[in-house]
Amino acid sequence: MRRKKQIRAHRWSYEHHYGVTLKEEEDVVRHTCDNPSCCNPLHLLLGTQADNMRDKTERGRARNQHKPIVQTELNRMKELKQIGLSYRQIAKQLNRSVWSICYWEKQNFVLPSTNSLSKSS
Repeated sequence: MRRKKQIRAHRWSYEHHYGVTLKEEEDVVRHTCDNPSCCNPLHLLLGTQADNMRDKTERGRARNQHKPIVQTELNRMKELKQIGLSYRQIAKQLNRSVWSICYWEKQNFVLPSTNSLSKSS
């Protein structure tokens, strides 16, 4: 007997195509195409929440995914801003968030020195 609770389309597609019954709290159906509305069973993969989070990070979809920044990258940001590129264009070129471009512009595109950090503590 089919459970009475609603089931998301991609989960139903996976169950129907592969002939399995998924465990609600354990099984995660991942999208290899990164399209959450996709129901194509050939684009769906069974995994865990940890697998799903790893996919998200590896594919650059994670929010607050901070990678260290170096002064040469800040210099490039400044150059791109000076030639008139928008925050969005700069962010896309440097694979950074728009927020980070705005933040570093307010810091005059300069990393804080380690001396000034250690003196303030």
